[in-house]
Amino acid sequence: MFDFHGKFPDPMLLPEAAAGFHPISYVSRLYLPPAPTGWQVYAKRCFDVAMAVFWLTVLSVPMLAIAWAIRRDSPGPALFRQRRIGRDGQPFVMLKFRTMRHTAGVEELRQATRGDPRITGIGAWLRRTSFDEVPQFLNVLLGHMSVVGPRPHAPGTRAGGRLVEGVAPQYAERHRV
Repeated sequence: MFDFHGKFPDPMLLPEAAAGFHPISYVSRLYLPPAPTGWQVYAKRCFDVAMAVFWLTVLSVPMLAIAWAIRRDSPGPALFRQRRIGRDGQPFVMLKFRTMRHTAGVEELRQATRGDPRITGIGAWLRRTSFDEVPQFLNVLLGHMSVVGPRPHAPGTRAGGRLVEGVAPQYAERHRV
């Protein structure tokens, strides 16, 4: 796009800055727009509520069938609850359909891997189709998440063996989009 001849220009002189985007890293070339204000916040919330109500209504019967299938496939709750970090660093409980065997009382949570024996039969299908994510529309309705925006990560999420906050110093800013 631009040839800087090995030197980085003043970030405020970049075309992205002129368009209202602010650079957070030269390495990633990721630019975040300023946080929405005033009517934009209201419009985004209205959009989120409308989308959540629409999709929860349309998918209510399939969601009940999926919950039934999960409970029939393996013992335990149909929904998986996980603590996530949202806007302004506020924790909330994110909902997903459970795709793995229920392990009550187990403290250590390991990331699932390909061919993980903990993944149930219905869970494999849910993951492949992303239907395990549908209950998150309840989080959207409650105002914990947005339909459009960055995915909230679990506390302690790592990238390259380091906490994401250490890899990207402006990590928390992504929740303001």
